[in-house]
Amino acid sequence: MNKDFKARERLIFNDEYNALNYLGGIRRFKCSTDKLRTLYAEDFVEANDRQNDSPSLEEFLEYVGDYPTATFECYAVCPEREDYRVTVEGVNLVIPETDYDAVGYFAETFHYADEFSLEHVGHNYHMRAWWD
Repeated sequence: MNKDFKARERLIFNDEYNALNYLGGIRRFKCSTDKLRTLYAEDFVEANDRQNDSPSLEEFLEYVGDYPTATFECYAVCPEREDYRVTVEGVNLVIPETDYDAVGYFAETFHYADEFSLEHVGHNYHMRAWWD
């Protein structure tokens, strides 16, 4: 695990580290697939890390391989805590309404999440799965 919390702060939040930004020792953020892959490549998040019963980072990245516009709900744990890390706790996708297979696959794969939503908005489905 990369312990360079200053570099992690710049990469995720584009600012300098300030412990006051970490409520209860954590700071939530959303990121793109590309940013999550960079965090993984730079060893700020572990492939097998998971939020309770969520898929692992590796499983999330495998799933969204075909959906580069996916976004992830994550949190960073401050360096003062023993459990310093970055964890993914949710995934969001927007899929065209004509891609029934993708919508079905998302529902099949993530329906057991603590929070699961699938909304039809315009000509797209907005899908979210999140784990507590």
